Amino acid sequence: MMITGPPKELSFQAVEDLFKRFMKYDLVGHREWKINNDRKAIEISFSSIRPHGGWAIRIFKENWPGFVDGHFDIEFGKDPCEPKAAAPVRRLDLSWRSRG
Repeated sequence: MMITGPPKELSFQAVEDLFKRFMKYDLVGHREWKINNDRKAIEISFSSIRPHGGWAIRIFKENWPGFVDGHFDIEFGKDPCEPKAAAPVRRLDLSWRSRG
């Protein structure tokens, strides 16, 4: 999942402390980076994205100070286990077989 917000108000440690108060989860990894002077991003990877990520988003929205004021955004990131979009299937032209 991805959280963005003001750099002075957002840290992985604070987010992790919030999540640990409400749920148990297996953390796969995280990374933080500054988007610009006004925005910072935190990407958090759980072992199970839908149950853990879904709960984490709900917990963040309901308990993070400033979320209701629109200072923060949170959303699902890409699931690394999700298969890539399948390439379109090319149909073989077998009409020559019925031509005698």
